[in-house]
Amino acid sequence: MEQIPAALKIIDLVRSISRTLKRPLDWLRLLVFRLGNRLKPSMDRDTAMAIAFATLGGSVIAAIPYRDLGNPHRLIGAIRKPHDKTWVHRIYILEQFGQSWRVKWESEDLYEHLNLKAFSLHDVDNDGMSEISFAFSSFGTGGGGETVYLHVPAKEQTYSASIGRFWADPTSPPMAEIRVHPAGKAEQVYMRAIETICDQLGLTAPVPRVDLDDPRYAVLRWHKENGQITHGEVKIHLYEGTPFDQSTIVAEIEDGDLVWTSHFKNAVYGYIRSQDKHFVVYSPSIAWSWAGCLLATTNYLWIGTRGDGLLRFDKDKHFLFQFKQIQGNELHEVRSFEKEGDFFIINGKLRVPAVLLEEEWPGMDEILRRFGGGEPPPTL
Repeated sequence: MEQIPAALKIIDLVRSISRTLKRPLDWLRLLVFRLGNRLKPSMDRDTAMAIAFATLGGSVIAAIPYRDLGNPHRLIGAIRKPHDKTWVHRIYILEQFGQSWRVKWESEDLYEHLNLKAFSLHDVDNDGMSEISFAFSSFGTGGGGETVYLHVPAKEQTYSASIGRFWADPTSPPMAEIRVHPAGKAEQVYMRAIETICDQLGLTAPVPRVDLDDPRYAVLRWHKENGQITHGEVKIHLYEGTPFDQSTIVAEIEDGDLVWTSHFKNAVYGYIRSQDKHFVVYSPSIAWSWAGCLLATTNYLWIGTRGDGLLRFDKDKHFLFQFKQIQGNELHEVRSFEKEGDFFIINGKLRVPAVLLEEEWPGMDEILRRFGGGEPPPTL
């Protein structure tokens, strides 16, 4: 019976030695595996492309051959489209099966623009099993972004980081929005790998110092101080020089010492020539409601928008008034606004007496006090 504790001690000693040796042995095994791959690659990329096409058909964009530690079969990572005239892509992992090949894994359809620079193999966790990265971008008139993916076959999990920019919303912050998936569940080693890929692709940037006295942030400041106002008193801020706006000017009028300009999918500005200063008059809450036409009269600047109806800006009081309906006509988009004698002509056909639109509304101060800037003003 005394021999049993001695035997158990020997077993514990063997286990301890095995644990001690396991790490260097695993490291040595991984080193030999990687060295073997360098000395004798799985195959060249042209052969991988040919195998991928023969296996998948359609239009194969790229193919990368590789091996995984502990897997006797060769592998290929591939990008394929059903045909050349589509933007729909899928990512595939092909595995050798005897003399043939089979699909081991495939992604969902990706309806976006491919970024080939991101298609690569990694071993971020140093286990000898490759992870595959890929990236796609999607941009429209209102915004867009790029998503970087890292598929980890060993975990049957795809991690991703999406970097989005929303220029249709003038109130959006200067920094791009970043979302990761799965949120809060991804192992740090994989998310760090995605961070590195995003940096290499130039998708991340240092945080800008936002100085609201800088004319580059004039629109951001206007929304900070006025919200999404379409009627009510407007707080303005004077900036040096002409408007710092790189979008196309769609309407420009001279009004004595003032020059009024409207910019494509952006704000309406006033420029004071004698002072060489400018300010934001109005900025739509969504870019598609930009002002397409302007008209200046003695007391007012008239702003015809593509979604917010007709706006009247009091040049002395800095007060916006919104007309969404006139004489039973809904005013959603105002494409043109002109004055002929004692009448205003809206959208080339609606004639409205000028006095009707220029009239100071009785009791308007009381209406605004009661309903605030968020309630619609009376319609005509």
